[in-house]
Amino acid sequence: MADVPILSIASQQVPSLANDDCTRIEMACNQLRQSISLVEPEVPLYKSGYESTYTEYCSSLVKAKDDGFCNYDGLYNGIYIISYKNGSGEVIDTSLKSYLDFDKTLISHIKYNKPIKKGQVLACTRNINADTGELMLGKNMLIGYLPAYGWNYEDAIVVSESAAKKLAYQCVEQHKLELEDEVLYSLLDEAQYKPMPINGENVQKGQVLFKVSKMIMDNVSALIPYYKPILSPSDGKFYAKVMLKRESVAHASMSKWLKETIIEQTKHERILVEELTDILNAPNEIEKCTYIKNRKKIKAKTGVIDYSIVSEKPLMVGSKLANRHGNKGVVSRIIPDKEMPMLPDGRHLEILFNPLGVISRMNIGQIFEAHVTWAADNLVKNNAHLSDEEFAKKCLTFINILDNTPNKIYSQMCVNHIKEYPETLNDIRENGLQIVQPPFASATCDMVLQAMKYVGISDYEIVTLPTGEKRECCVGKMYILRLQHEPDHKIFGRSVGIYGKHEQAPSGSDAHRFGEMEMWSLFAYESWDTIKEFHSIKADNPEERLRFFKHLYDQVEEIYEPNSLNTVTLETFKTYLKGCGLKVNFDK
Repeated sequence: MADVPILSIASQQVPSLANDDCTRIEMACNQLRQSISLVEPEVPLYKSGYESTYTEYCSSLVKAKDDGFCNYDGLYNGIYIISYKNGSGEVIDTSLKSYLDFDKTLISHIKYNKPIKKGQVLACTRNINADTGELMLGKNMLIGYLPAYGWNYEDAIVVSESAAKKLAYQCVEQHKLELEDEVLYSLLDEAQYKPMPINGENVQKGQVLFKVSKMIMDNVSALIPYYKPILSPSDGKFYAKVMLKRESVAHASMSKWLKETIIEQTKHERILVEELTDILNAPNEIEKCTYIKNRKKIKAKTGVIDYSIVSEKPLMVGSKLANRHGNKGVVSRIIPDKEMPMLPDGRHLEILFNPLGVISRMNIGQIFEAHVTWAADNLVKNNAHLSDEEFAKKCLTFINILDNTPNKIYSQMCVNHIKEYPETLNDIRENGLQIVQPPFASATCDMVLQAMKYVGISDYEIVTLPTGEKRECCVGKMYILRLQHEPDHKIFGRSVGIYGKHEQAPSGSDAHRFGEMEMWSLFAYESWDTIKEFHSIKADNPEERLRFFKHLYDQVEEIYEPNSLNTVTLETFKTYLKGCGLKVNFDK
């Protein structure tokens, strides 16, 4: 499809965009930005035609700049080296990476010593189709718009158990263990030395990953063995990269393990540096030199173990889902498949939305998506037994009915594609018919109704509830995104631990704080006493907090009044007010 300059890259991903309210399209773009990579994402069945434009601007995809071959396989350290015919090279890092514990690892699509063509996808994240370059952010789910037992009131969403598994994402928790004079003790009781799990081994939350002991020779208690266990933060697969220089320690078994580990590492590091040095005549020579320098610096450290726990997180109550039309909601309940409404063919719906959410938001594009995909699903199911010629005629007629592009350009492109790639028909039978509906050239309501009439279905289905009651319901295949708003990332409670020296807030945590915007809200309502409270006993003023606790302990009847509001937070707030030309007295 041709570019639409008036639209951003995100808004180009919204099919039937002209049928959605402008405000909802803005929210849809934001939700596309917040969507996370699923374990097994799919290309949408209802497409805008611009799914591959994003990959021209993203850093999650590496394409070959010229013909060449892969001359370093990277199995040990996640590094692939590509040599091009023009003398330049490419370094691809496929080691584990994450953002907010969400998987951002590049997956390699190349093989050692195999030829590479210009423009070929060398590596990409799991949310990009390596064959077509299309963006894959979600799953095509069987959905229905139906009030469900009070569990999907307003923005709440009801999900089946099987759908919750389909919408799982891969979590990569990265940690670092630094060692100086510590000793790694074996995790086994027998003679075999095993200081940590092997790469790829399944671990459980709370399992001991490392047993560390620090030798303090001038302390008598050091004669008694003491092990500090490092526990696994969650269930998943264990992966570690050991970067240790010392080969000789007091522990004989550890010395042997260190020597073997360092010999293996040195071998791969030497090969890596040699390969990188051979392609230093590339245009990005400075980058390559810096990379080698950093690799040597890492190797020189005397005690660092980078380890990761990789796990799959299925959908949970509190997770947030969205479609590409700005309709979002929170999962309120995950129920067994058999408790979901059942279609006449025996299939159970996977996700239930409340129909009132469509009316209030005026994003009718999602109803177009549900109707068109449901018609396409029935078209394939009812005609899959036909010969290739008859089946192709049925599909092309259906596409032509929904084609609103100038001079039916899209229909002609589909005819030419099937002639050139007849194997596409088998893919349609197996994976479904993909329909392209460009943002400003999508089908009208009459065209959609005509397509459904051609297939022989109505604009609603009769579903059967677990109680036996039959209800009219709008059903279809909807492309569902899972957003990065996860409940286990937001819920936080703490009573012990280290607090910051200045701000008196929990260190190294995601604790929620009272921010600037909240303070402006209190200021607008002239809530002076509340503002004083937040700038004294509930801020970086431990003296006042201690005085307040004593006030409560002594059961003093008078209302507590802070003696001092001289905190860093308050002075910062006053500075902001002065910058706005306001003079406020907090001493009242």
